[in-house]
Amino acid sequence: MNHKKHGTMRTTILIAVAAALLAGALSAAPQTFTREYVYEATDYDSRLTCRAIALEQVKRSLLDELGTYLESSSEYRQGVLVRDDIAVMTAGIVQVKVQGETWDGKNYWIKAELTADPDSVLASLRAVLADRDRARELLALKARADQAMQEIDRLRHELAAAQSDNFMFARQISYLRQAQVLSSAEWAYRGTAYLIAGDNGLALGAFTKALENDSASAVSYANRGVLYARAGDYLAAFKDYSAALRLDPKNPRTFYNRGIADFKLGDLDAAVRDFSEAVALAPDDRPAWFNRALAYQQKKQYQKSVLDFDRAVALDSTDAAAFVGRGASQTGLRQYKPAIADYSRAIALDPNNGDAFAGRAEARLLAGDQAKAFDDAQAAAALGNQDVRVLLDKLQLLLQKGH
Repeated sequence: MNHKKHGTMRTTILIAVAAALLAGALSAAPQTFTREYVYEATDYDSRLTCRAIALEQVKRSLLDELGTYLESSSEYRQGVLVRDDIAVMTAGIVQVKVQGETWDGKNYWIKAELTADPDSVLASLRAVLADRDRARELLALKARADQAMQEIDRLRHELAAAQSDNFMFARQISYLRQAQVLSSAEWAYRGTAYLIAGDNGLALGAFTKALENDSASAVSYANRGVLYARAGDYLAAFKDYSAALRLDPKNPRTFYNRGIADFKLGDLDAAVRDFSEAVALAPDDRPAWFNRALAYQQKKQYQKSVLDFDRAVALDSTDAAAFVGRGASQTGLRQYKPAIADYSRAIALDPNNGDAFAGRAEARLLAGDQAKAFDDAQAAAALGNQDVRVLLDKLQLLLQKGH
């Protein structure tokens, strides 16, 4: 294999793209892209730094090739996506697989492959772009990797001009540190792809690896927290969310997620604080308003709860759960007529909502309408609501006494 030196980094790219990939219209058949990359080490490189740099470069080449290919799609031409979106977002969607690598102490050679179904990639891209938090994370990972590459290039020049051993030693440590940041970003990209694909186990392992390489990765902490929460370990989730917020204190989604962990751990005051931070940073975050309303409800602060449910309903008037929640808080305030109206609205939106029927049964009973309350309790029981059984028995006795 004859490798020529090229550019400041003294590297070369060998391209072997599957035949006829760029010819003709985009098809739904999976496409495979293969690239090789050789990194010629400097006197300051180790196997670890060489691999991190080589892998980052070959991955960027593959993703750029995929992006060029996707540009030929009609959906792209219609303006659904833009070129920069493809370049950044596909890193968190597709997996780049290393097919081979060698290190002889001077040159690091790596061969990698990317296989993707264009239709699936485009669908995933649209979903990621619609998810502002996920898109924000991928942009943050790209920015961190770009910064690491820039630092590596700067440090390489400083090391080449170093005059003292102490200066050289300090720069070599920084150089290794930036290579670890690159490795961390790669693991975080993998974790994101696993997370999107629903493979929680592999995602958890990937984000843990990312943090082993870079303990300052807010994205990895935040996503590992999500995975711990999915597994029911809310204490571990809380710790990771807190670590993420120390690094990225203006992230509304992480405040929201930590609020959920607070709620599950029974700390309602902390839940209210975190949901409050979330809505302050993202006023249109309906789930944060909804869950702060639930926290206030659990604290029996029903008026505050109703106000938050008002915001949730204003942001989405088709959510039956918000009407059920507001009905419960209005019942707590002894405002039975508006409570009944909210439960009725929920039932109109979701006729199979057993909680809505059960809530309306309670409100009607408290309002003095035992007959209609009994009908609602029966409907709730028929829909599988187990909590209504006690109320149903009570209503049966009341109706029997009334007769």
